Amino acid sequence: MSDASQPPKKSAADLLARADELMRRNRAVFEDDIPTLDEEVQVLDVAPVTSDVEPNWDAVCENVYSRVMQQLDLYAEFGLRDRISRELRPKLTTFVEQLSAELSTELSDNFRRFVAQAIEEEVARMRAARNR
Repeated sequence: MSDASQPPKKSAADLLARADELMRRNRAVFEDDIPTLDEEVQVLDVAPVTSDVEPNWDAVCENVYSRVMQQLDLYAEFGLRDRISRELRPKLTTFVEQLSAELSTELSDNFRRFVAQAIEEEVARMRAARNR
């Protein structure tokens, strides 16, 4: 007896296909090297259940959800980190080189100014000592 207010139960394959379609729609935002769910989630060849017992769809959904989230976590941990590293490394290198050049110039200017000031003070001291 099925309750008319409950939505029809989806199979695990339907859920995977729907999740894959959602990811495929959003793929334009990311690089093309993002694996699809069917590439990452291994679906085991399981003989169809021939019993009259209705599968526990909540458990199936939870299982699919857990596997998809595990793959997304792995992608976030490794894929995004690698992508960010690839994209930021050249920019950070350029920034550090520019900063280093600016600091070098500023330090050189400051040293020149300090040495010139020290020489001027020493010459003034020597002149004052000579005029006494």
